[in-house]
Amino acid sequence: MLMPSDDVGKRITEHLRAHPQMCDTLEGIVQWWMTFQQVDESILEIREALERLKAEGIIDSWTAGDNRTFYFAGDKTRDNN
Repeated sequence: MLMPSDDVGKRITEHLRAHPQMCDTLEGIVQWWMTFQQVDESILEIREALERLKAEGIIDSWTAGDNRTFYFAGDKTRDNN
């Protein structure tokens, strides 16, 4: 079944393939990455997409001392460039 977050996941992946050095928080991805792509997605849909992409190894993340999580291109994404 196609989920609304599938399309979001595609856009995140495309953005990271074009800019593999990018790293940002959920809020930053919503505010900057998605805004640049002219989309209006809910934080929940984007969070679901990020979780699925991380489980697939397309993205990875790390959590800073202030508990903000930063997302960046995973091994699978970097290996495809």
